[in-house]
Amino acid sequence: MRTQPYCTRRLGRQVGQPPRLIQRTTSPAEQAALITMIQTGRLVEVAAAARQLTQRYPHDTFAWKAYGIVLAKLQQGEAALTALQTALTSNPHDPEIHNNVRGVLKDCGRLPDAEASYRQALERKPDFAEAHCNLGIVLQDLGRLTEAEASYRQALALKPEYANAHTNLGNVLMNLGRLSEAEISHRRALEFKPDTSGIHNNLGNILKDLNQLPEALACFRGALEIQPDNQGVCSNLLFALAYTGSCTQASLRAEARGWELAILNDTERHTAHQRRFSPPPRLGRPLRIGLLSAELGQHAVAYFLLPWLRALDRTRATLWIYPIKARLGPQVAAFQELADGWTPLAGLSDTEAAARIRADQIDVLIDTSGGLDRRSGQHRSANGPRSGPLYLEHRGG
Repeated sequence: MRTQPYCTRRLGRQVGQPPRLIQRTTSPAEQAALITMIQTGRLVEVAAAARQLTQRYPHDTFAWKAYGIVLAKLQQGEAALTALQTALTSNPHDPEIHNNVRGVLKDCGRLPDAEASYRQALERKPDFAEAHCNLGIVLQDLGRLTEAEASYRQALALKPEYANAHTNLGNVLMNLGRLSEAEISHRRALEFKPDTSGIHNNLGNILKDLNQLPEALACFRGALEIQPDNQGVCSNLLFALAYTGSCTQASLRAEARGWELAILNDTERHTAHQRRFSPPPRLGRPLRIGLLSAELGQHAVAYFLLPWLRALDRTRATLWIYPIKARLGPQVAAFQELADGWTPLAGLSDTEAAARIRADQIDVLIDTSGGLDRRSGQHRSANGPRSGPLYLEHRGG
């Protein structure tokens, strides 16, 4: 966060009195104190302190910028936008503020606004690598993967050591089916951030899809050494072990038990085990089938599912589809046409996703994704077994 010069102005004085100075902006000491609080993660305290600074110095760019950034971290999107836009009134050319505004717009789901804002910023500052990378994230969320790839590559042309851009590029290339290129991007990211669990995990997923299972398992275990309680990595490791053929039933069960312990605390585990479902009586109504899937696009599972779903007797069953991952292609439209209900779960937490499914009173939930996370697209507990009376899981390659 850049700081702003400390400014004062003279006030009128009576004869014989020294001139009095009134502080107009935050002092370097005040700025340093606030930055230290942000770094320690005491966000509620920082928000209160930043708010006091905005009241004391209502035209200070630093105070409003800090206040907006902290509010965004506290997921108070609209309030954060107001604070950051106030900061822009005093310093309309600050690229960092513009970048933060666009990030909040994205977090609020206003993706077209965020895209327009990033593009405006890049017109002012074409060499702003972070803005190119963030534009790529927005384009990726909008499903425009080729454009997202171009944005990430532009960011890397400006900043070759930008690990996040390497990672994001690798994720886009993976979604485009260019796995060998995706592997290269993630290995480049590890050169700059070797202690990041998520990058090891991403590389493991790519190696798994390339059928390099021993190397993939090594990546997942390396990720867990860095972050032992990472739920997504625990699940990815278990998912990959199921394919190796070298894991005994006992060891696989032990790994699965460790996975559950990593994901759920004692209270959550007890609640899950005690949960009871009360679907409406089956007499006189079709069976409600739910399909939880991340493969509803250019994927082998999609080609397997479509003929089966088309043959479903619609007088006896209704179909409710829960796509976990945004995908493109004619298959997506084909699945939408078959669905009686279509509820995307991308971006939702496990708890929120499970609540959506339970609200639809599904009788049978079929999970084709092996427990895939709606936020990251990585394998983990999807609360699938706790979202319907009968849970079926298909695991395919």
